[in-house]
Amino acid sequence: MKIVFMGSPEFALPSLQRIIESSHELLAVVSGEDKRRGRAKPLTPTPVKALAIEHGIPVITTSSTHDPDLIDSLKKLNADLFVVVAFKILPPSVLDLPKIGSINVHASILPKYRGAAPIHWAIANGEEETGCTIFFLDTKVDTGAILCSHKTPIGPTETTGELYNRLKYVGADALNQALTIIESGDYSLESQNDRLATPAPKVFRKDGQLNFNQHLSSLYNQFRAMTPVPGAWVSMDGITIKIHSVSLPSKQVSTKLSQKYSLLTTKPGQIIIENGHLYSACIDGFIWVNMIQFPSKNKVKASDYLRNNQLEGVLNT
Repeated sequence: MKIVFMGSPEFALPSLQRIIESSHELLAVVSGEDKRRGRAKPLTPTPVKALAIEHGIPVITTSSTHDPDLIDSLKKLNADLFVVVAFKILPPSVLDLPKIGSINVHASILPKYRGAAPIHWAIANGEEETGCTIFFLDTKVDTGAILCSHKTPIGPTETTGELYNRLKYVGADALNQALTIIESGDYSLESQNDRLATPAPKVFRKDGQLNFNQHLSSLYNQFRAMTPVPGAWVSMDGITIKIHSVSLPSKQVSTKLSQKYSLLTTKPGQIIIENGHLYSACIDGFIWVNMIQFPSKNKVKASDYLRNNQLEGVLNT
């Protein structure tokens, strides 16, 4: 098949690599414009563009999928299939171009977690399983007919960053299967049940502010979901403290803390120092805070910080 690949971030790299290594004809790659990845840094290509250049694949860069020049370039390619991984929404003027259609690699088992941040919200909601779905794009976001999907468990301590790094390979495996199915011409599609759909909107910095007025499991899931991006954080006396690592105390430690600090009288977010370790209360237990970072400072183990500094009060006040 003659394929045009569309994507920008690192998540799309294993999928692009699979197509490069396949027998399919990769006509071109469409990716976002070059950006500065830090202050005073030179313009650098997206990870997808960089990989395409490395393999001598023609690249079309664009800031908008509505760009007439982009549409004209895609028309001239006369592709059989567009493969889209972590890219922009395609308008009908683009979706209608390939002979077979446009397929997408989505990081959830659709129809659950439609939207920009399926990995974040699967972890935040305490899901134990997720995966990647290959579906045909239509005019609505993440609603198209499903071709195939690959499932994988979510580890009990896995963060968004860790799951992201696993799912990009799960997605590549699913895409490889999908391309084989499409090339055979012998396949059926499964319509999505909209009644089972759940949203996965983009996450922002505010979503990383840890909420101690919830159950311990939900608090821990929130931390895992927002790590490493947008990042978990708390506020104390107007100072923002980044939280880089937390864990659930052992049953023995939890019991001792509960006996010493009654949850009936301890406020959610209350700082507790016990045996040189930093804990904070939520409505039904205590979270163990392992790694913190104050503004303009390096991140440090909480236990190391407490050797030379005092820390008391209530978080997020």
